[in-house]
Amino acid sequence: MSVKINELTTEIQKSGVFRSNLYTVQITFPQILQGKLGLENTLRLTPRINRVTLPSRQIRGVMQKSAYREFRMIPTSYQNLEDLSMSIILSTDQRERKMFLGWQNLMANTSGIPSYIDNVTGTVTVRTHGSANGRDPKLDLGGRYSTYIFEDAFPMMVSDLEMAASDEEVARLTVIFQYRNWVNEGVFGLTGQGF
Repeated sequence: MSVKINELTTEIQKSGVFRSNLYTVQITFPQILQGKLGLENTLRLTPRINRVTLPSRQIRGVMQKSAYREFRMIPTSYQNLEDLSMSIILSTDQRERKMFLGWQNLMANTSGIPSYIDNVTGTVTVRTHGSANGRDPKLDLGGRYSTYIFEDAFPMMVSDLEMAASDEEVARLTVIFQYRNWVNEGVFGLTGQGF
């Protein structure tokens, strides 16, 4: 079925369009690290996150024979959770890298004895901003939004830092998080993994 251009423009005016550059990320570090890092340093991290990739999700199923003896897929649960990755613009003293390396040191300490998981996990909250009434979202950050909360998260990988004499680009750090669960508090007031 084809869509009439008038219907499309009316729909876009009503509900707007999602722009991938309107988001904020808040990282809550483990309680043990919060005192060492300081509130100011953790708050200064938010505007430096210049890219975040929300993970995909896939349903796992089993093949089951129906009453008519045909096989069909029955959904049972979610596949393994994908990683959450983000890119962070580094400051001159590379404090952002030091913060995540310190977090990893807390998890895998030099004694070789792993830390208790509840003591070393934090929370990553990604909020996407939209527009209310179909207006330009740059002018209306109080509009519709969706919040993704990644529970019991920890930095599984902190990327290498490549430096070159001929390179004048801004240095970026990639951090990949593992987490226990994620929930989405959506636009429609529905809460849970599916909304």
